[in-house]
Formats: sequence, C-alpha cells, structure tokens
Amino acid sequence: MDTLDRLRSRSIAELVLLITDPEAIWNALRRRPEIIEIKKQMRTLAIPQSRLRGFVRNLLADFRQGRRFPHEHVLAALAVVLDSVPSAFADEFLRDLSRLKVQEFPISPRIAKVAVRKRNERVVPTKVTTHGDRPKLAVDKIRESPPPPRISASLSELPWKLAA
Repeated sequence: MDTLDRLRSRSIAELVLLITDPEAIWNALRRRPEIIEIKKQMRTLAIPQSRLRGFVRNLLADFRQGRRFPHEHVLAALAVVLDSVPSAFADEFLRDLSRLKVQEFPISPRIAKVAVRKRNERVVPTKVTTHGDRPKLAVDKIRESPPPPRISASLSELPWKLAA
C-alpha cells in the first residue's frame, strides 16, 4: 500500500465523520500513527510534491456536484499532515481548501482552517523555491518564544526590562 493511501483508512474516515468539532478532529488526527509517519516522510522529502499533486488530483476525479465528496476524510487528514510542511504545495493546498465553501465538502475546509491557524502560529512564512519536485530551500523558521524568566529573577532581570 502506498504511504499516502494509508490516509484512506476506515478508522480515519470514522474519526472525521464522528467528531463534530474541527479542532478536536485536528487534535485526534495529528496523533494517528499514519499521520505521524507521513509527516516524517514529508519533512525528509521522501514524498515529492508531484506525488502529492497526483494523489490529490486522483481524489478529486471522484468529485460529483451535488453529492458529498467521498474522500473528504482523506483531504482532512492531508491538511493535518501538511500543516507543518514548509512547501509551496502545502501553502497552496491549505489556503485553497480552507477557502472552499461548497456543500460537497462540509468538513475538510474546517479542518484546513484549523491547520492554517496552527501553521501560522508555528511557522514564519518564507519563500520556498523548487527545483523539480523538491524544494530547493525549505528554511521556514519556527517561531521561538522567549525563555521564561527565572523564578529568582528580579524585576530588572526580566526580558522586557520594566521602566522605572
């Protein structure tokens, strides 16, 4: 079975269809072993962007207007996979899916909105250029929070230096 095809699992479909809160779906999906494994492969560039595009294109071939999209759980899972992947495809996919407002996709755009929000909380946007299928430079920086002040710190030692 192809790595990405693991997103088609019945257990993912049930999870996406049974939980109603998008944030809860996102949290449950991100803990799934298949999501974790695919995220690792995405970070090591083992899955090229062309393969992702082809995978999504094959899913969308089953779209029928007026009928619920049968692979919506796969798109929701893919949104969770891509929320931490620094690539042009991930940006495009999450942005476009999160803006989708059609009756055939009642769930996956909501999961994509959560993924976009989580991505924006973590990643400082940078331009990623591609060379063929692989990013040439994938250097998005994770936002670093300032270290917490030491318990014994005096007011003058705090990072934001209170003015007298």
